[in-house]
Amino acid sequence: MSSEILGKEHIFSDLDANDDILNDPTPLLQEKEVPVHNAVHDLEGFFWVLAWLCLSRDGPARRRRELLPDNTDPQQASFRTAFAKTFEAGDDVLALAKQRLFAMPRYFVESILQNISKYCRPLDKLLRKFYSTLRDAHRSHSIEGLYDKVISAFDDAEATVAQMPRDFIDAYHALEKVEEERRFKDGDGHWDVHSPPTKCAAHSGGNASGSSQQQREPLSPTPAKRPKIVQSGSGSAGRM
Repeated sequence: MSSEILGKEHIFSDLDANDDILNDPTPLLQEKEVPVHNAVHDLEGFFWVLAWLCLSRDGPARRRRELLPDNTDPQQASFRTAFAKTFEAGDDVLALAKQRLFAMPRYFVESILQNISKYCRPLDKLLRKFYSTLRDAHRSHSIEGLYDKVISAFDDAEATVAQMPRDFIDAYHALEKVEEERRFKDGDGHWDVHSPPTKCAAHSGGNASGSSQQQREPLSPTPAKRPKIVQSGSGSAGRM
């Protein structure tokens, strides 16, 4: 969720740039303006999902070992702490952490960019552009051209990945193939490499019958396709 919506205040305000406030603190006594939810906040939510993936995954459906509960490596303590404050804490802590990330680019570099997993490192440039675009929008309190800038950042990232060496791309495809085979072997419902196989999960609950059906989540039926709407008199199908 967006830092401003969580914290119920703007990251950047006119008071931040007002040097006269040192001599006249009257504006501080006024009620703060609560941000109105807009496109910046929606895109920021998407940004945090992308950042979470880049920090928490080191392969297809693979959680980073540094973030597993049994990992106590002291060298990774600062990373685990930053990750928890940004993604796993209560709303008040999350709001402060995310506001700090946008207010202080150095903190964003140290907490996010320097901790991207090797697997997600090709997305470094995308995260930088996405972050800069959102930060500019927060500072200007304007959404003008925002979507075009974000789409441009993704287009550039796609072009960068397409130009990577063939052996690099082949290595990623190999990881995807291994993950597909693992999912086929484990069965339905286990989409993380650190989750127990379906058979183990089925027997771990003490079920005397050993049936795995009761241990699995019911599969969601595929929704039926909606029929196209035909515009009368035009003889052509309308857009959905």
